Amino acid sequence: MRYTTACVLSLLAALPAVSLAQQVPANIAALRAQVVQDTANLRTVARQITDTQNASSEQQYVTARLKLDQDIIQLKTAAQPILEPKQSELRQTWAQAEAAALAGDAAQAASLRAQYRQQKSNFQAYKASLVGNF
Repeated sequence: MRYTTACVLSLLAALPAVSLAQQVPANIAALRAQVVQDTANLRTVARQITDTQNASSEQQYVTARLKLDQDIIQLKTAAQPILEPKQSELRQTWAQAEAAALAGDAAQAASLRAQYRQQKSNFQAYKASLVGNF
């Protein structure tokens, strides 16, 4: 199996930078560093494949990709307890918006939906700052 550079690059997602104002738990920071290191290793192996196109490099790529996937899963698992309260808050806001709509209070429902969209946007940005866009 041969991989083109475009294919390899499409598999690799860059981790967004975390601003210094955000406090990232040490275990999350360590896991992010490991994912970044795994991604760099995967890019190196991908270059070897395009340069040499031999089976050994392809096996190294598969091994590197599996390690990266494993570390991403570990990162997401570690971040889940941090993200769960924010997800719960999102669900609660949405439920309130639905309840207001069912009660016939269109203005309140619209306000809560706008609040939900803002909270969702903030949540997605926060999640990306913790685990990246994986």
